[in-house]
Amino acid sequence: MSSETFKGWIGVDLDGTLAEYTTWVGPTYIGRPVQVMLDRVKAWRKEGKEVRIFTARIAPINDCVMPRGMLTFQPRTPRDREAVAALRATQEWCKVNVGEVLPVTNVKDYGMYELWDDRCIQVKSNSGLTVAEAYEQRIKNDYVRRGVRTTKMPDSMKLK
Repeated sequence: MSSETFKGWIGVDLDGTLAEYTTWVGPTYIGRPVQVMLDRVKAWRKEGKEVRIFTARIAPINDCVMPRGMLTFQPRTPRDREAVAALRATQEWCKVNVGEVLPVTNVKDYGMYELWDDRCIQVKSNSGLTVAEAYEQRIKNDYVRRGVRTTKMPDSMKLK
């Protein structure tokens, strides 16, 4: 698949990543924007990248709701109605803060090539190691290859 045909999308978590979050207030309350992340999202949009808000708030909708897209989900329970209210609040928050309504989802698919989330820990593919652990291991292996005989990596080489 060439880079010209594959566009994909970037997932950005809402609470604690794009919007400030300290405690749950309710499905329609969304905190103030985290300015650094908001600026990043706006820059991606200017570059033509697709950005989707990735939030558990809209579960159990379990779909991607595109701007101006029809919501086919039929709320049947109080939790369902909360999810729809959260979806509408998220869309309005985007309109006010991002300047446009972004797609909102809580579902990963093969088109997502990045996820920005305050609760994620990135893992190096096929290793089970966090990226930090893999980096530290690579540095240590390089250190050993150079013939330095030690069982302990100097603190100055460890990730903080």
